[in-house]
Amino acid sequence: MKQKLRIAWAAGFFEGEGCFYLRNYLFRLNKTCRRRIQVSLGQKGKNGLVLLKNFQSIVGCGHIYLRKKTNMYIWQADKIGDGLRVFNLFKFYLGPRRTQKFKSIYEIETKQRF
Repeated sequence: MKQKLRIAWAAGFFEGEGCFYLRNYLFRLNKTCRRRIQVSLGQKGKNGLVLLKNFQSIVGCGHIYLRKKTNMYIWQADKIGDGLRVFNLFKFYLGPRRTQKFKSIYEIETKQRF
């Protein structure tokens, strides 16, 4: 599959099932709280795991874990810059709702930086 087609597939998958959000991190040394963009996508069952592994190979970041209680596999990217990386990869394929969500949380995240 050509790379553009793979990115379009991954963006469509994310558009339907994925999520951008902010997560608070508490730093113990100086007791400050920082917000960071996180990205996640969930699927159930073994077929879901295969889809998420394919997705992960396309975006080039994140990790997959199993929520045993619900048998749901979750791909999550939470390192600094992962949210922007995913958005930049998908920005031409995402709808206005996801695009606006990312832009609003990116603005919040960047305001906290010095």
